[in-house]
Amino acid sequence: MKVVNALRKSDGFTLVELLTALSIGAVLFGLIFFMFVSMNRYSASAAVKSEVRQTVYLVKSLFGKKVRFAEKIIIGDDFVDLPHQIYVEDGLLIYSNAGEKQVLNNNPDISFNLEFKNNEPMLYFSVTGESSKGEEYSFDMEFLVLGATIDGTSGTRLGFKL
Repeated sequence: MKVVNALRKSDGFTLVELLTALSIGAVLFGLIFFMFVSMNRYSASAAVKSEVRQTVYLVKSLFGKKVRFAEKIIIGDDFVDLPHQIYVEDGLLIYSNAGEKQVLNNNPDISFNLEFKNNEPMLYFSVTGESSKGEEYSFDMEFLVLGATIDGTSGTRLGFKL
């Protein structure tokens, strides 16, 4: 009898205590993992939206410095015979300055679309960026054009002469 009582008073854990501790640990690990995955998704989505917004501000800056003061503006879907152009090629946003192409976005995972509309004397443009995961963000703006003649009603290409 003394041997049995001595075995029961050992300092170890019972099986029930171990299983309880493991189940609580597993639940906590699952919650932490779920939060990590959710934060990763949100972060990736915010990065895409931020990059699209940054590209839109770059186009807005280009409009404010150059297009607004142009002599002539042509909107269309085909190649425009003017020295400066803004268009999309293979999903990349391009600014062509006298034949020299400059890519305005540097993320190959985001595909851009442009649309221009003539609301004389206002020039409307819409920039849409779509990530490879299908997230889509669109920004619309309107600019007052000072003294330029605007040919064309709408299109995906804008050409202008300073």
